[in-house]
Amino acid sequence: MDTETDDTVGCYYNRSVRFFYEKSGKNISVLWRDRDYVIVTLGMAVCFIVIFSNLLVIGAILKNRRFHFPIYYLLGNLAVADLFSGTTLSLYLVLRVRSG
Repeated sequence: MDTETDDTVGCYYNRSVRFFYEKSGKNISVLWRDRDYVIVTLGMAVCFIVIFSNLLVIGAILKNRRFHFPIYYLLGNLAVADLFSGTTLSLYLVLRVRSG
């Protein structure tokens, strides 16, 4: 229970992210290690490749009249779903980088 602040019993509204990391036993560092840079760089590269390739698929289906058949609309639907997941992952990585 949180007894140090004026929060309601069991709620940690006035606490920072550092408090929760310390509570879980993980240490939070201000400095980034080389591994952190590599992981974030590779993750962002994969996200951008996913987004770009899905935009190419969607653009090809919309532009080319030969692809206006139901199977290609299903492929386009998969590309849109994958585009949303790639965008969500990239936004997650940006939030992760900004918040620590």
